[in-house]
Amino acid sequence: MLRAHDLLTPDAVSQLRALGVEPTNVRDIPFSTWTKLLSCCAAISAPGKSGDDALVELGRRWIDGYMETFMGKSTLMIARLLGPKKMLMKMADNWRTVNNFYVSKSTAVSDRHVEIELNVGGVVRHFNTGVILQMCGKIGVTSCTVDTREVPEGTHFSVKWS
Repeated sequence: MLRAHDLLTPDAVSQLRALGVEPTNVRDIPFSTWTKLLSCCAAISAPGKSGDDALVELGRRWIDGYMETFMGKSTLMIARLLGPKKMLMKMADNWRTVNNFYVSKSTAVSDRHVEIELNVGGVVRHFNTGVILQMCGKIGVTSCTVDTREVPEGTHFSVKWS
């Protein structure tokens, strides 16, 4: 994402390397490094925004970048066919395949309300708020709210749309 937006400057590369991430050779990283990486990338990509807002923006940009890939374009077509409710229900399932530390479940509260539980919080909470908002926008939802709160088990997302 940083490279695609010409943000992978020598200073950014130094910051990433200080975290133990080699931008030219991406590999699996521990969860603690992942959260630091999210914060670092958010600060680099949205320097004028607060930490939480920058993380939401990073989640949005991540979806934009993903949608430029073959897999992203395919995912977008399927998500549009499914509609918001089924897409959000499926998103929780898909999060379990993204990495080896996400555990999530979703519940349909009504036709226009889905709740998602994710076993991690902190910076991941705000990043994934951006992911949810951008995915809803990509499939044509014009009015979407994502209320999040930290819970002892991680994060609770309440997603409503009209």
